[in-house]
Amino acid sequence: NRAEVITFLDRFQLIPSKRFEKERIKTLMGRHKEAVAGSIWYVLSERWWNLWKMYVRYDQIDDNEGSSFDSNEKNTARQPQDSSENENEEVQANGLVRNPSVCVFDRPNEIDNSDIDGGEGNLKPDLKLNDDYVLIPTEAWQKIFSWYKG
Repeated sequence: NRAEVITFLDRFQLIPSKRFEKERIKTLMGRHKEAVAGSIWYVLSERWWNLWKMYVRYDQIDDNEGSSFDSNEKNTARQPQDSSENENEEVQANGLVRNPSVCVFDRPNEIDNSDIDGGEGNLKPDLKLNDDYVLIPTEAWQKIFSWYKG
């Protein structure tokens, strides 16, 4: 069974690719559109969740970027053409063109809920769902926690 093989192989990935993380969490989140009585959901800082989403390009519709998806290079190795080609590009000292509209985000550090932690296992008062925190279903939380700890 394909699902069993994937689950087995997951154990051997020390740091999974951005694409793998994104696809895995999207799949798990898709299985749990809304809470069902008796289900357990985990609280995660919206700030950390957004860092992770930017890192994996979670909300990006088109993933047809090939191998560049996992590239950590922020510059493109091409010579500038006409300066009017793209007003946002800048030529760096090394001759590479940097386009700030193409963002590459670093992998976030461990899960950090300190901005919503009210101490003694409680949340800070007056927090708002999807502004300050998100709810993550158990399967997705377990996967994220296995990758990031915290």
